[in-house]
Amino acid sequence: MELLLEYRRITKEQEDVKENQMSCIKNLLDFYQRKKIDTLYKTYLRRLSDLHKDCNNWAEASFTLLQYGKLLKWDQTTLTKSDCLEKYPNCKEHRELKEQLYKNHHR
Repeated sequence: MELLLEYRRITKEQEDVKENQMSCIKNLLDFYQRKKIDTLYKTYLRRLSDLHKDCNNWAEASFTLLQYGKLLKWDQTTLTKSDCLEKYPNCKEHRELKEQLYKNHHR
């Protein structure tokens, strides 16, 4: 809870200080990963990737999405609403999204 509150405080008070936001998100990611809360882990991976894109940190943004791809399966499991990425609206299965992430971010 402390990590979430810190993230919210940083986001509201210091919108122009992206590095602090990234640091808070990284702390949240570490926590969610340890607790195996995949839904929230994925949510904050997407946020971190978007934040890196906003700062023109293209390598970091891609690496973050690759971490997201590692959580997806190589089968026809249907993507839940929380699994979908806006950039790939046509992907309906884990395998499809994972392939798109790997194709577009391993270059």
